[in-house]
Formats: sequence, C-alpha cells, structure tokens
Amino acid sequence: MQKEHPYAPPESEIEADKPASPIRMAAIWTAFAVTSPITPILLSVVVLVVGLFFSDPEDTGTPIGIILVPILLLTAGIVFAYIATLFFAMPVVIILRKRDQLKLSNLCWMAAVYSVLFGTLLVVLPTRSGEVPGDGSLQSIIFAMLIASAGIGVFLLIQAMAFWSVMTRLGKR
Repeated sequence: MQKEHPYAPPESEIEADKPASPIRMAAIWTAFAVTSPITPILLSVVVLVVGLFFSDPEDTGTPIGIILVPILLLTAGIVFAYIATLFFAMPVVIILRKRDQLKLSNLCWMAAVYSVLFGTLLVVLPTRSGEVPGDGSLQSIIFAMLIASAGIGVFLLIQAMAFWSVMTRLGKR
C-alpha cells in the first residue's frame, strides 16, 4: 500500500515539534513580569514594620530614616530583582520547560539553591575586604551564611510559589 502523502514527515518529526510542556511561553514571561518585584516589596514592608516598631527615634535622630530606607530598598530592589530573575532564574525555567520538568518542586529547589548562593555571597564578599562576621571563626562565618541564606530563602520561596501560581493560571487558558 502506498502512503496517502508520500512527502509527509515521519511521525517522530511531528512529535518533536510539539512543545514539551503545556504551559505557554507567554504565560512564563507574564509571570516573570508580574512576580519579580514580590521579593523587594516584601523586604521593604518587613524593614518598614521592623523600623516602626523596634527603633527608637532618639537613636536615629529623625523618623525620616525609618521611611527612607524601605523606599531605597524598594527602588534599587525592583531593578535588581528583574535583572537577577532574568539572568539567573529564567534560563533555568526555560530549560525545565523544554525538558517537561517545570514543576513547583523544581522551582522551590531552584529558589533554595539561589538563596544559599546569594546568602554565601553576602557573607563571603565582605570577608574578603577584612570585615569578618562574629568573632572571625569558621563557625561564626558558617552560621552567618546559614542565617543570610534562610533570610533570603523565605522571600525567594514566596516568589517561586507566586511565579508558579501566575504561570499555571495563565498557561492553561
């Protein structure tokens, strides 16, 4: 028997052209645009609340410092969040999508790895300039890395879960 279409590509080539994940790229980029500022906004709110409730206006001189620091964190943080997400997270998300491994658990693992990376950088880079956390022992440096990583990790996990939520809601339309 002859084929109906003798020049039709084999079935394996047609299968390879299909996207691996049902989530569209437009939904991924929209989720990137919407959820990237979540971390700096949350951090600014936490700093503002801590500054309002736990600072003494006599120590700072004026209460404007309590409001100014979160505003500076917010303006610089949003720019940094978009750049960091674009260059660190989005390539991994695109690779996970192509391999059909784009799951919430993988996004949370990626957030945990990046929080350890950024927490370590926050502790190690000042150490190179001579500023050593604590008493300068290896234990205090490792403890400072763990504390910094945990602090960053909470915000990155919230951002990863928000990214997943927005992406899955938009991706299945």
